[in-house]
Amino acid sequence: HITRIALAGSDATGVDFGFSFNAVVNTLAGDAQDDDGSFNRTVQGSLRQFIQHANAISSANAMRFVPTGATNATDSGGNDWWRITVTSALPTLSDDNSTIDGTAYDFSDGTTTLNTNPIVLGYVGSVGLGDDALPATGDEPALSGVSGPELEIFHDRVADGNMAIGLDLQANNVTVRSIGIYGFGVSSLSQDADIRVGVNGGATNFTGILIEDNVIGSSAASFVDPGLTARSPVNDIAVFGADGGTIQDNLIGYAGRFGIFP
Repeated sequence: HITRIALAGSDATGVDFGFSFNAVVNTLAGDAQDDDGSFNRTVQGSLRQFIQHANAISSANAMRFVPTGATNATDSGGNDWWRITVTSALPTLSDDNSTIDGTAYDFSDGTTTLNTNPIVLGYVGSVGLGDDALPATGDEPALSGVSGPELEIFHDRVADGNMAIGLDLQANNVTVRSIGIYGFGVSSLSQDADIRVGVNGGATNFTGILIEDNVIGSSAASFVDPGLTARSPVNDIAVFGADGGTIQDNLIGYAGRFGIFP
């Protein structure tokens, strides 16, 4: 992490250089490589390192995405985002009360939200009938679409072969919010998914799972079929051990088998 201190003709005192285990500041470590080969750790400030920290620290851990580098993915139409290309499986998230959140914040202050991917995906407009049971009278429920996420987790099956699981959630009260994710799964394995909750045949039913405001199954800026070689070949979400969780306000599609399984 980098701390910037503005000096205006006088000394600065009381500066706190406390380290944040929850800050994700780069798109590195998708390959599980280390930025310091003399220590057994992956890149500091990466998503992989956040998951490792969350598993090691027994408390609520909420990811804060504060990218210090420029966006590295674009649709060349004014929509840009940060992409983590995963070539080595991410660790299983086994810590209760953890949150993976792709909301991006400006690194200059850490609090201003960024909207580098301003596209709104999915249908926007009224649907069905309202209370009067008549069409086009203005009381119909409306869909507002899903805002394009600033963070995408992607696996390139052509370049790097098949990878079974993207995010593997094996804990209670875990939230995944505001990310794009696709490209994970091996076509012959039915429990594979971009996001998996629990294990097929496992004895634990996890509670409090929340998956919301994500684009699952396509890129962060276009909810269209990514094509045979790029799409998730099995499931977008696979739930094998959960009780009372919520999946809401996502765009889920184009998986080889199921959007949500079973």
